[in-house]
Amino acid sequence: MMYRLFLAISLLFIENIGEPTGDRLHECYNCPGSTPNCNDVCEGRYCYKAEFIADGYTTVKRGCLNETDGGIQIGLCEETPSSLPGSDLRAVERMCVCTTDKCNLASTHSAFINLFVAVILLFVFCNL
Repeated sequence: MMYRLFLAISLLFIENIGEPTGDRLHECYNCPGSTPNCNDVCEGRYCYKAEFIADGYTTVKRGCLNETDGGIQIGLCEETPSSLPGSDLRAVERMCVCTTDKCNLASTHSAFINLFVAVILLFVFCNL
């Protein structure tokens, strides 16, 4: 039974962690804001969602990438603290890069959805 649970949870996360193979293109949202009903799309090897968060305001840009530099981790979100020149205001830059169709939603990164599903599966399998 534990083997089935481990297999189910592993399958949920595999799609967000691995880099694409070959030249497969993904359909990504291509929007300059947080509008959840944006239907503009682009195609690229990677989808990205970049957020700049400062003083309670968030600016979001979503789109496609065909190349990344070696420092970007695919399938994860990375946060970098930053400061604005001439200001005491602190800000955070968050960059998420993923490799599945439309994985750069305006909402929280899909890894949180996967975690929620994994918890539900754990509950179901443990109560069988």
